[in-house]
Amino acid sequence: VKWCPGCGDHAILASLLNTFPKTGHKKENILMVSGIGCSSRIPYYVDTYGFHSIHGRACALASGVKLANPEGFAEKDAFSLGSLSAEVEVTSLLSKTIHVREVTVDALFASWVFDAAGTNNFDRIIATVNEKLGPKKEKEEKEEKPGETKVVVDKVTVKNVRAAVGTGMFEL
Repeated sequence: VKWCPGCGDHAILASLLNTFPKTGHKKENILMVSGIGCSSRIPYYVDTYGFHSIHGRACALASGVKLANPEGFAEKDAFSLGSLSAEVEVTSLLSKTIHVREVTVDALFASWVFDAAGTNNFDRIIATVNEKLGPKKEKEEKEEKPGETKVVVDKVTVKNVRAAVGTGMFEL
C-alpha cells in the first residue's frame, strides 16, 4: 500500500477490509468506484470489482451502475460494451468546436429479461431513473451561449451487436 505515513486512507482501507466480509455479500457483487487522488487507489487494494473514474464523477458513475443493474433479474447486466473508441481531430481540442470524425461502438450487448413478478429489467431501470430524477419535463430548446464549447460528430458506427430476450438469443 503506497500512502504517506499518517494518511487517513490507511484507516479507511482497514475499515473496508474489515466490513466487507461482515455484510454477507459475495465479493463478486461488490463494486468499488473511485475518482482521482491517493484515496482512488483503494479499488486496487480490495478483492472486488473496481472502476477508476475521472475526477468528480465517481458518484455519478456508481449511480449509473446501480440504475443499469437492478436486483432480482437472472441476467447480471442490462447492457455491456466490448469497446468504445473515438477518432478526434486533435487540433480541434483547442477550439470552441471539438471535431469527432468517428465514434465506434463494438460488441454491444443488451439483455431484456423478466423477474418472477413479470417486470422486465428495462422497465425497472426507467422506474428507478424516474424515481431518482422526478417526473419527465418537456424538452426545452437549448439556447446556444457565446463561448460555449460544441462537439460535432461526423459518423457513429455500431458493430457486433447482440441481444437476449428472456432466455432466447438472437444476433443483429
